Amino acid sequence: SDNGDINLMPYFEGLDFVTKWFPTIPVDNDMYPEMRATLDELRFGAFQNSIIKYLLPEMEYELKRDLIRIGKEHILEETTENFKNLLEIGPVCKQYMDPRDKMSEMLISCPQRPFSARIVSIQCSPANGAPLVMVYLDQFGVVCASDLLPSRAMATKQITISKFLNLHKPDIILINSSGAIVAKATQAMIDRHILPTLLENAENIRLEKIKRRNDDDIDYDSDIEDEVPWQPETIILKDDISEIFKNSERGKKMFPDYLPVMRAAICLGRYAQEPLSEFCNLWTSASGDGKFGYEALFLKLHPMLNWTKSIRDQLLSSLERVLVNAVCDVGVDINGVLQYDHLSSMLAFVGGLGLRKANMLRSSIREKIKNVTSRVQLLERRLLKLNVWTN
Repeated sequence: SDNGDINLMPYFEGLDFVTKWFPTIPVDNDMYPEMRATLDELRFGAFQNSIIKYLLPEMEYELKRDLIRIGKEHILEETTENFKNLLEIGPVCKQYMDPRDKMSEMLISCPQRPFSARIVSIQCSPANGAPLVMVYLDQFGVVCASDLLPSRAMATKQITISKFLNLHKPDIILINSSGAIVAKATQAMIDRHILPTLLENAENIRLEKIKRRNDDDIDYDSDIEDEVPWQPETIILKDDISEIFKNSERGKKMFPDYLPVMRAAICLGRYAQEPLSEFCNLWTSASGDGKFGYEALFLKLHPMLNWTKSIRDQLLSSLERVLVNAVCDVGVDINGVLQYDHLSSMLAFVGGLGLRKANMLRSSIREKIKNVTSRVQLLERRLLKLNVWTN
């Protein structure tokens, strides 16, 4: 009712179980017929009061509790599945006109990692006064060069980007998706105005070198790199990982002298080269209460992720298991892990290791072997136990 009172009488009238709870007595056998109506009313009032005050609130509590539990379980399952799908995205690689070229590069690279793009990562923002940052990463993810264009100098944006690209000649040009309309405008500027001019100049230089080589009768193999035309590709890439990294304690520790926007550009480039290692890096720092992987909770894995605060530990364990499976499926380049710190976190997700054992293994290998030429070395030098070595 409008005033908050609940009357159950209309719902019970005519129901069979009402007569079970309130059995009727024939008029001839009723010793107190004048009191029967009052007694039935009192009995039904007590019955209604017990349902409203005790039974219904308890049922409501239990129903709400079970629905929330089931909802959280479904959110957990969907979040885990979304994370699994996210890990299936491989590195960004250059486009091949002929698939045989891709196979050729893979065979040449064996037993090392296959082709990894040289990248220029551009970080821009639609906010007023925000600078534009460019970072050049080599094929191993090492920061080789960087440049920052302040907002007051945006009139020279095209010239600055053109010089940076012409100097480093990357395979992939990345732009952060959070740049929104500015990112799209930057991509259009590069594709329509900057690259056509740079490619034409690069082709003229290449043809000039070929002509000079032929005129001077230079050995073909000594100058074979000049025969490969420069064909970069511009991509707007989702930058959730780099947005987490730029203001994190991990980012400040790795690049203490860099601005946050510069850290974001570096992370975006490394994410394009090896996405799995950047996801593994989320588990290399702990929260204030000692929980590793808490940075993964900032990923937009589910629209209702904030409902899982009470099962945060369970969620992180589930995401960690998915990451372990992904690393085991892909494998780890042990020499790359030894040489480059930003790839080392992948080793921790090999079954049987973990952060502490992985760091100890890296130190032991550097001291005893320095470079792994065969997986058997790890077993022969007693650097790994059989079970972990098998994993």
